[in-house]
Amino acid sequence: MKVGIIALILSLFLIVISCSDEKLITEISPEKQILVASFDGNVAKLSRLSFPNGEVIKNDAYLEANGKQISNNKITQVATYLQNIYVVIPEDYKVLILDRTTFKLVAEFSFIDENKMPRKVVFANATEAYLIFDDYEYVFLIDTYYNKIARKIPLDGTPSDILAVGNQIYFTIPLKNQLSILDTRTHKIENIVQIDNVPYLVQKNADGSKILVLCAGIGKVPGDFREAISSPSVSVLDFNSNSILSTHDIKPPKVDLLKEYPTMFIITNNDWGFFATGKYLIRIDAKQPQYSIMIEEVGYSELLHNNIYNEFYLLLNLTNQSLIHQVDPIFAKKKVKLSLNQYITYFTLM
Repeated sequence: MKVGIIALILSLFLIVISCSDEKLITEISPEKQILVASFDGNVAKLSRLSFPNGEVIKNDAYLEANGKQISNNKITQVATYLQNIYVVIPEDYKVLILDRTTFKLVAEFSFIDENKMPRKVVFANATEAYLIFDDYEYVFLIDTYYNKIARKIPLDGTPSDILAVGNQIYFTIPLKNQLSILDTRTHKIENIVQIDNVPYLVQKNADGSKILVLCAGIGKVPGDFREAISSPSVSVLDFNSNSILSTHDIKPPKVDLLKEYPTMFIITNNDWGFFATGKYLIRIDAKQPQYSIMIEEVGYSELLHNNIYNEFYLLLNLTNQSLIHQVDPIFAKKKVKLSLNQYITYFTLM
């Protein structure tokens, strides 16, 4: 009799779980591999590790594959796409392309002639990537099939962020109060949206129907020398029409963001947005962005979201170690962490 009652309870529990709209979040993440870029002050390296136990699979993957160090400068972005790994090294004026399996160098893009530092690369489709730079009013189109620069496309100002959604590429142009939108079919800027309050970072919501632009506020970002300052804000655009649906100041309870501005921004599959400033981790509701709350008074170095598995990670650099936390994508509650006795500049999942 007791066995029958227990079985009935278990069956009811499984039915409730299967009908829930929310994905079940386990307390401990299964083992996975991550690629970590570190810098000891003299040499950068790429390490392949198991997360969260920290088992070293490859201590210096590039050195082992190519017989030389990858760089004497910091790696600021590592992006895996299809069969390749894209490594951005601004102070070398380079982007390296590595084979995802062997880590052998496949191609190298140098921008030393332009004297411009690459900042961020995004991928529009199987054959096109777009690369922006620090202090440069152009975006470069990379042919990812032939691994060559296909076009150099002018922008109406220096972009602070870039986002690829469908056939549209979004660029925040903070000092012009603009969101520029490039069509990948024409490779031209086909639309410019004026957004007040210094648009700085851009993301899409969970289903891609809306574009959220985080604005830094006046007088805070590099190049904005105005003495007056304003709080950050968020503008929501319709993806199809690119029209502004709403704009809201970001003023979490009991937190003063007047002198802070967002440096990183992600939106999880649950439609919760998280952004970091120099002092805070803030959560906003991507469906109702007028609502925000401070999660933690900590200056995180990197936010990473894997939208395939809806996994959310935080990178924190301390004096003698770096911590990579996996947190739940709704409340950012810490689940598991990896502690490394090295300075991590970037990491990504393999």
